[in-house]
Amino acid sequence: MHITQELVNNSEVPAIFEATFRHDGVLVQVDVLRRSHKKEFELIEVKSSTTVKPYHLLDVSIQQHVLRGAGIRVKSNHVMHVNRDYVFNGDLELAKLFLIEEIQSDRLLTRSAVSGILNDLYTMLSQPEPPNIETGTFCKNPYRCEFFEYCHPAPDEDDVRSLPIPAEKIGMLLHYGLTSISELPTATHLRLYWHFTNRECSKIDAARRACTCGLSVDEKLQSELAAIKYPLCFMDFETVAPAVPRFRGMKPYEPIPIQWSVHRQAHERGMLEHSAFLSPHTDDPRRAFVESLCKAVACARSIVVYGSYENTQLSNLSRLLPEYAATISSIQSRLVNLLSIIRENVYSPAFEGSYSIKRVLPALVPGMSYDDLAVRSGDQVASIWEQLCADDVGTVEKARLRKALLDYCERDTLALANLVDVLGEHADSS
Repeated sequence: MHITQELVNNSEVPAIFEATFRHDGVLVQVDVLRRSHKKEFELIEVKSSTTVKPYHLLDVSIQQHVLRGAGIRVKSNHVMHVNRDYVFNGDLELAKLFLIEEIQSDRLLTRSAVSGILNDLYTMLSQPEPPNIETGTFCKNPYRCEFFEYCHPAPDEDDVRSLPIPAEKIGMLLHYGLTSISELPTATHLRLYWHFTNRECSKIDAARRACTCGLSVDEKLQSELAAIKYPLCFMDFETVAPAVPRFRGMKPYEPIPIQWSVHRQAHERGMLEHSAFLSPHTDDPRRAFVESLCKAVACARSIVVYGSYENTQLSNLSRLLPEYAATISSIQSRLVNLLSIIRENVYSPAFEGSYSIKRVLPALVPGMSYDDLAVRSGDQVASIWEQLCADDVGTVEKARLRKALLDYCERDTLALANLVDVLGEHADSS
């Protein structure tokens, strides 16, 4: 803060980045404090979003409150955010990449309102116990709370919070004191008097059965799996979506497919053959991605994926590379969404209300997970790939990073193969 004050006092300094101030027990670091006059400043809050969000206004309100309390004359308030319509032409134009939107005072909280919020926080922090409030969607929106796991312990198998139904329906059950799946009313009662849908009731019935035998498998699973034809491929993509476009013609946050993994199986229970692609350099990888992928899945009658993301990325690539549109359309016509099959036909309390592959895999294929990998989730892929593309990373480190990405994507398609095998066993025995 001492350095900040020196810069504030120096009228020759046009702008201060991460200017630090403290007032009323609150410490803030202003992204950009731009001088508009010798003793007046413009406050600029920088956000990675493409629009001004309501919670951004709270950020600006608190920063303005602290700055004014610290004796800084704030002439105007602004939010700088990414311009979603910016198209990279090969030369980065920062003045076009970012938009600076002035925030009028009537959109900000008054000083008394900010003081009231701060007083409530001080009161809460002074208590010996955490506040006793119900959890809700605000626990994850706009940001996931750092105490999320503390307030959301893994539910018991009979806990209604493990049901794969909308959060508002679970909230309704809890509001009326219904905490156990086994004590819920009949499906007919839930439909008539609680306005539950047929789909939600079928999920609850499946959960009731699973509480007894550990796993509920619908009889339709066998016919859905029978639609999967050999030779078969299991396919997964990984993408990055940088805020700053990397290649000509791209917009901010436009996804770049950087790697794929394919396991091929000639017949049921046959040996798995693996192939993979990972962008080897910083050039645009999309054409090489498509060309290599088309060859890898050419002979497959069915291509198993988990979710709709691969299909969406294929559509994007078809628009970008129209000469491959027919081949890409052929791939899309052979896609089998394993997530939809499992969601509609399989339930286990071990899923804990989620059908993400990270929950489903260890529940259905015990002993198989991602815990032994250097990369364990898709959230890590972008940062690892950025390191891989950096010029100052040595050969040995690049090899390590490359292996980490390849191992992660390979585990995804190997997981799909194992899930199809296990589901086939359950379908035969149901």
